[in-house]
Amino acid sequence: MLLTIGVVLVQLSTAEPSPAAAAAASSSSSSPAAATSSSDASCSTDPLPSSSANTATSSTDASSSSAAAASSSSGVSAADAPLDESKKRTLGFAAVLVACMCSGLAGAVMEGLLKSDAQSLGTRNLQVGVVSLVLAMLHLLSNDAHRLREGGFFQGYTPLVWSMVTLDSAGGMLVSMLLKYTSATLKNFAAPLGIILNILLSRLRAKGDAPPPKPKFLLGAALVILALGLFTASPA
Repeated sequence: MLLTIGVVLVQLSTAEPSPAAAAAASSSSSSPAAATSSSDASCSTDPLPSSSANTATSSTDASSSSAAAASSSSGVSAADAPLDESKKRTLGFAAVLVACMCSGLAGAVMEGLLKSDAQSLGTRNLQVGVVSLVLAMLHLLSNDAHRLREGGFFQGYTPLVWSMVTLDSAGGMLVSMLLKYTSATLKNFAAPLGIILNILLSRLRAKGDAPPPKPKFLLGAALVILALGLFTASPA
């Protein structure tokens, strides 16, 4: 529970807009009001002739009636919007729960397979990798078959791409070793710790331009570290 709350707080801290962006948004929202006040001032200083005034009055009445119709139609859509939003949130929350259960089940099954002495670590990785390779090739052929015929499989493979492939492959081997020699529960701490480390490294890269860390991030990071300490200190 501490780990979950900590991850939520860290993610919320990254989703919130920065103070500079908020200030820019507030200034942009206040600019239409300034433009309206200036237009009102110009209208008061430059009176219209009688015919122009009647025309302006009629156009104002027409615009006000159209605005009223638009507001009534927007009121209907606004009344329906919270229902649609609640449905979307419920569906998204249900999808997240299903994904968490599938991920937890897969981690527990993979841990049991790796800790059994029937197959070695490399053999299990090859077995899982073959399934992923078949699914990835089917997706590749269904979407990019013409590009494969034109430029080959390794088109666009720069040194940066090769480094990412190597990093992902090494990460898969590390996860397998983690499942074999520790547990699937301990693996769940890797994702939030990676998120926190990524944010800290990005702040170091930004140097003095980065704003101070938000309280939600500090609290979330503290909860994640506390949860990790409690888990590792608990008896097996």
